[in-house]
Amino acid sequence: MEGMDTVELTEFLDETLMNKLEGVPGIARITTSGEIEQELHVVLDQKLIDKLNDRIAAAINGELDDAAAELNEKKEELEGAQKKVDGAQSQLSAGVNALIEGEKQLNEKKTELTAMREQLQEQLEQAQTGRQQLVLAYNALKELDDQVNNVLSAQQEAHGYLNTLQSLSDRQSALANKESSLAQLKQDNETLDAEIQALREQIAGMDPADENLPALSAALAEKEAAYNDNLLTIAQTEAEIAVEKSTLEADMAAAGVTAETLPERLTAAAEAAAAADAAVDGIDALRVWPPP
Repeated sequence: MEGMDTVELTEFLDETLMNKLEGVPGIARITTSGEIEQELHVVLDQKLIDKLNDRIAAAINGELDDAAAELNEKKEELEGAQKKVDGAQSQLSAGVNALIEGEKQLNEKKTELTAMREQLQEQLEQAQTGRQQLVLAYNALKELDDQVNNVLSAQQEAHGYLNTLQSLSDRQSALANKESSLAQLKQDNETLDAEIQALREQIAGMDPADENLPALSAALAEKEAAYNDNLLTIAQTEAEIAVEKSTLEADMAAAGVTAETLPERLTAAAEAAAAADAAVDGIDALRVWPPP
């Protein structure tokens, strides 16, 4: 504390020592006396103050004038900006009105589009229903077409089988006629052979000078020639009958019939072909429905 004056000692006591002593246990309170307070007395010079006020007022007035000029300039700018704002406000109002009108029209179009969409949806549903019906109709027609093809195929098969059996029957009849003709030819040749033997015996018992001998000899020669021709025809016919009979039996076997069952099967085939024709006629009637 050496070198401190009374003012410094007072500050040291209040700010440092008092705080430390009050913090010591057993000390409740500490008071001091004889403290010295330093005071400063200010004496104002009114003339200097007035002079300074004048200078400050002049400076302030100049700044105020500049500020007023700048303020007027800014005011003009603000007025011009206000006019622009007012014009923009008018344009904005017009734009808002246009937007409102556009929104109204947009809502109307939206309503129309919604109605159109509902109509299109309904049409789409109808189209889908129609498509399903068309698919069902197509499937039914396809099934009917398959059935028609089956009927037509059955008709062709029935007529083909009928034609086959009819051809076999015709060949069988022709073969029977040929066998009958062969039997008749053999019988005729047997009669001719008897006539030849009789002529030979008659000629053998005649007088060579008999005037009837040349005529009888010519008749014998004619009958012998006819007999030989018949033998040749009989041989050829028998060969033809054998070939035709063998071929006919093979064709009958391929058709699943025999000579005994052919007439019955031919009748059944004719009835089946007639039934197939009736079925085809019924289909043709359906194809031109409704009738004219």
